[in-house]
Amino acid sequence: MRKFRKAFLSGLVIVIPLFITVFIIWFLISKVGGLLEKYFQKLPYLQNLPEFVIQLIGLFAVIFAIYLIGLFASTYIGRRIINVFDNFLLNIPLLKPIYESAKKLTNAIFVDRSAFKEVVFIEYPRKGIYTIGFVTSEKGIHVDGKNECISVFVPTSPNPTSGFYIAVPKEQIIKTDFTIDEAFRLIVSGGIILPERKNVGKIIKKDKIAKRFGKRNN
Repeated sequence: MRKFRKAFLSGLVIVIPLFITVFIIWFLISKVGGLLEKYFQKLPYLQNLPEFVIQLIGLFAVIFAIYLIGLFASTYIGRRIINVFDNFLLNIPLLKPIYESAKKLTNAIFVDRSAFKEVVFIEYPRKGIYTIGFVTSEKGIHVDGKNECISVFVPTSPNPTSGFYIAVPKEQIIKTDFTIDEAFRLIVSGGIILPERKNVGKIIKKDKIAKRFGKRNN
């Protein structure tokens, strides 16, 4: 039974990553590629192809379309048209806050990561449990005229494009020496891909000791 258990677990280690990879590829092909499937099926030279092949063609078409949009956006005319489109959406009361927030967040994650000032840990959702976050503003917010709070964006895992904003008291911020890229890999992998230093526990411990020492001196 021990040999069987060991061999079975070894098999799982091989099969599960392969299954997840295949599932993600299948999801992209069937869902994203499937968006254009019904249109490609109407083309005479694609009607006799298997459904999976048509979906695969659809996926490549979507990727190529996104590439063309990006290429067009880099031109002078493209930038002018996109600015007109942005201004149109930003002038619609119901759509403005959603579109503006989504655009800023997407830009911060994929283009200009300087919007994220620092990688930190906070005790959330309760004391003793730590959550990773990004400092989004170095300016403090005074809550109730007492606590100076820091703006922190807490991303969700494994999809960092969604998350929520919280204001954390400055003295409760646990600083790290993680880079933005290391933090993103940690979030997207669900904690599987740790930074090379792997010193999360040491950072938290040192920071807590420093805070206690500082309080005693005060």
